[in-house]
Amino acid sequence: MPSAGRSRRCRLVFVPVIAASVFLSGCDLVETVAPFLVGNRVPTALGEIPPAYRDWTHAPSPAVAVWPYFEDPDGDSLTFIATTDDPEVLDVRVVDGFVEVDAIGSGVAMVTVTATDTRGSTARHTFESGDIGPGAPLRPPSYVPPPDPKVPIPSLQLLRGQSVEVDLGGYFEGYRHQLSFEATSSSPDSVEVSVSDSTLTLEGVDLGWALVHVTATTPGGSTTQEFKVVVDPPMARSNSAPSFEGIHYRRVIPQGAWFSLDPSPYFADPEGDALTYTAERGSPVVIRGGERDILVPPGAVQIRVTSRGRIALTGTRPGFVRVRITATDPGGLPVNGGLIVEVTPPVRR
Repeated sequence: MPSAGRSRRCRLVFVPVIAASVFLSGCDLVETVAPFLVGNRVPTALGEIPPAYRDWTHAPSPAVAVWPYFEDPDGDSLTFIATTDDPEVLDVRVVDGFVEVDAIGSGVAMVTVTATDTRGSTARHTFESGDIGPGAPLRPPSYVPPPDPKVPIPSLQLLRGQSVEVDLGGYFEGYRHQLSFEATSSSPDSVEVSVSDSTLTLEGVDLGWALVHVTATTPGGSTTQEFKVVVDPPMARSNSAPSFEGIHYRRVIPQGAWFSLDPSPYFADPEGDALTYTAERGSPVVIRGGERDILVPPGAVQIRVTSRGRIALTGTRPGFVRVRITATDPGGLPVNGGLIVEVTPPVRR
């Protein structure tokens, strides 16, 4: 203990903890004089990003998830940029952690993805992309293909006692003189249907709704479309079904990774009504061409619609999955849209 009247001597002790603090031994004062500088560790590139091609007719161009292939040891957030070694073949950009790739020329090129942390340190990955095929092979002259659903038949509103005619030829692609049509109603008490040549007649019999199934047939096979008809009172507000604006890119994610999609930019409602969304596994993904349809390897995803209306998707098995998204307006009229997800093998660590 220092005696009264003697000057108090203080000893400086530097302790290298989270902050550099000066402790005055024998004094009551503790003062932080400078932040402790921790060296930045650079991000790490994990595994390999597999090639992503546009390799079959009508396949959406790839949007490749790149964030699962990078890791920052300090937990810093990463930003991404993408470039290509041949801008005459590929056009690339980064949107929400996905590299969107458009094949604007024939052939393939390399894409370089650079991840940058908050202090400017970087890591890089490359993958190959492009158009590796000329599209579907020519069909032999003797081959008559099954009808192709060119555009979906929209759901519609009928007022009780009203009838509407629909030209089915505009909704199926095929040799027109070889197309024949049939239609059924799931609830004839509400909606009656009849077909003459390519004209479908719908009659609103009573309040309610029905699912109408239209089957188009050629010597090459049959194709069916389904749409909903709602019958409202004669004085009801006019209502039109929402429309699907299309999703241009297929999402490419490794097994075990997940992302969420806001579906609202891809749908529109003529009356400006708010839409609700559901999502489920859709029809298989096929390559159309030649004398038969070729089924691509089926994958699996876990699908969940969040409380905010976003669609959360987790890749659970490598392969291709079509996700069917349905938007419904307050009047009960739905429209279906589609998203293709390609699940690649899990990231190697």
